Amino acid sequence: MKKEQVLIGLGVATAMVTAFNGHAQADEVVNKHSTKSTVNQSETKKDADVSESDVKKAEVKLNQTIEEEKNAQKLVDKMQQEHTSTVTNKNKADDALKQAQEFAKQASPEKIKNVEKDLVAKQVTVKKAEDRLAGAKQDEKQAQASVEKQETAVNKAKAQVNQRAVDVKKAQNKVTEAEKTFDWNTLREIQQETEKLDAKVKANQNKVSSLASSVSKTEQERKALIERGNKTRSTLEKNLKSAGDEFHTVTVSHEIKSNSVSESESKTPPLDEKTFVGRDGKTNYVAANEDVNFSGERTETIVVKSKDDIHTPHVVDYKKVSEYVRNYLIELRRINGIDIPVPPVTEKALKYGKARADEMVANDKLSHDTKLKNQDFGFKDATENATAGSVPEKSRLSEKELAYKELLSYFNDYSNASLYGASTPKEANTFNYGHRIPLLAASGTGFALGASSSKKTTFGNYGVMTFISEAKGVYDTLPTVISPSEKRSYVYNGKTYYYNPSSSYFLARAENKDGDPDHSEFYFNGKRVKFLPKTTFRYVWNEITHPKNPAYTKAKEALDSFNRKQKNEETLMRDKISSLNKNLTIAKTTLNTDQKNLDKTKKCLADLTKQNQSKLNVLKSAQSELSKQQTALNIAKSELSKQESQLNRLKAIKNNKSHASKNAEQSLVNAKNDLLKAKQHVLALKNAPRKLEEAKKSLMIAKQKLEEFKKALENANAKLKKCKS
Repeated sequence: MKKEQVLIGLGVATAMVTAFNGHAQADEVVNKHSTKSTVNQSETKKDADVSESDVKKAEVKLNQTIEEEKNAQKLVDKMQQEHTSTVTNKNKADDALKQAQEFAKQASPEKIKNVEKDLVAKQVTVKKAEDRLAGAKQDEKQAQASVEKQETAVNKAKAQVNQRAVDVKKAQNKVTEAEKTFDWNTLREIQQETEKLDAKVKANQNKVSSLASSVSKTEQERKALIERGNKTRSTLEKNLKSAGDEFHTVTVSHEIKSNSVSESESKTPPLDEKTFVGRDGKTNYVAANEDVNFSGERTETIVVKSKDDIHTPHVVDYKKVSEYVRNYLIELRRINGIDIPVPPVTEKALKYGKARADEMVANDKLSHDTKLKNQDFGFKDATENATAGSVPEKSRLSEKELAYKELLSYFNDYSNASLYGASTPKEANTFNYGHRIPLLAASGTGFALGASSSKKTTFGNYGVMTFISEAKGVYDTLPTVISPSEKRSYVYNGKTYYYNPSSSYFLARAENKDGDPDHSEFYFNGKRVKFLPKTTFRYVWNEITHPKNPAYTKAKEALDSFNRKQKNEETLMRDKISSLNKNLTIAKTTLNTDQKNLDKTKKCLADLTKQNQSKLNVLKSAQSELSKQQTALNIAKSELSKQESQLNRLKAIKNNKSHASKNAEQSLVNAKNDLLKAKQHVLALKNAPRKLEEAKKSLMIAKQKLEEFKKALENANAKLKKCKS
């Protein structure tokens, strides 16, 4: 029932009740205005009873309707608040998503790695700052303790100076009092005369002692001169003996043969056919391998035992050849800026290389196919270059030249077993440089050249150059720096990410894009590759001759010259000793005379002293004490000056340590602040993807809630409108 209808019905019922309760008055009214003369009382009462019940029901219904309208209004208000809050939350979620998306773009793995690297550096900085601060605090504490200790020493030294000054004053007073008790002047004159004579005697004694010492020293010098002379003479005689015979042996080198790099070993002519059709019916483009780009030129000299050795083949030591090849490989990689290590020549690698060569001889076939198992030779992985006809059992060439020629033939790859094509003229197939790649890229734990010969085979000999690895793949070691052109990439969320290739083998690349379409170009790690210097091998025979020995002549002249000089020096030394002995005799005579005069004066002094012995003893005691106290005062003053100087030095050190401690504290505070910021930045970057997803989910939830509360608000408004209608 509508609210208006409820109110109308309630009004009618009320009117009826009112009419019933005041029926006497109604009768009067009716009597006055109605044509009906009477009213049936029973009918009126019946109508009144029904209307009262309706009134109560209507009141209840009205109250319910009013309550429903209030509740509907409350619901509308609540839904309006929720809707407004949800709109606000949705806008915040939009902003949060934009911020998360912007930050997630910045949170690349490379940037996270750089920030983490910076974080580690800042952690190290904090640790160093803490260590520096601890050290500075300890230094400051020690410096303060040293200052305090030194101040105590200074105060003690000052007190000692003051005390010594008082003691000197007392001693001086006692000397003055003692001098007044007798005829001091006469006694003093005799004492002074005695002292002068005593000083003169002592001077003469010193002179005699000095002259005696000089005589002794000069005798020792003469003895040392003779000993040195004997030693030097012995050395010169040994030099003369070690100089050899008067005529010695000299080697004269003669070049017997010289081998240079041939044109065919360093250049290849253009191919007659530039294309071929593959099995799949597609056209393949081919070009000759590039000419060898040598890294300068040099000459290697090989010394042979005789001029006929070059014409006599010798048994080749392929372990030595392996060592030469390894050294060449190290140089080759250095020239091209490749820091992939070349493994050492090992017995495992030599054994395996020989077994592979024997296998090809047995099959009389140049092939990489093998029945040998890596585990039987104690390694995990291997790669090889195979050859036929270039590793003889005997050769007129040295092992070093054989190593160079073998390496050059693998590098130029002009006689590779297959010719591979490319899909476009600007491309080239890397497999055409298949023997060059191991020279630059392979590593591992062992390296060797193996060779085997048989006259029954087609080529007479077969061989391999092999790299083996006991731990991982031979191409698993990458250079320290990978060229950007050789990095791999992928795209994620519209951003390109780069990473290193999985194998050093994939750093090799061939193409045909320069101005020479007839020859391809080879790159490794983004760089054109050079070979070793273009080397000429000179074979030299050393002829033996016997010219006069200049060393013998020189040594003989040195010995003769020394003997003359030594004789002169010994003569001068004898003359010096003679002169010193003469002066010593004179000094002893003078000393004897002065000693007699001193004895006479001392007797006179003793007689006079005896007469005033007790007074003199008092004076001597006072003088001795005065001298003692003056010495003590000087020592105390010197010590005070020393301690004050030390105190000033320690105070300066303490001030420096205090400044250093304060600086260290500030450095630590700065380092910790930087570290905290770095940690927060790293955490924010790492959480960026998760925060982005959370922001997306939050926005989705906010949109869902917005729709829900929008519908709820519409329903609440509809319900309120219904209650009001």
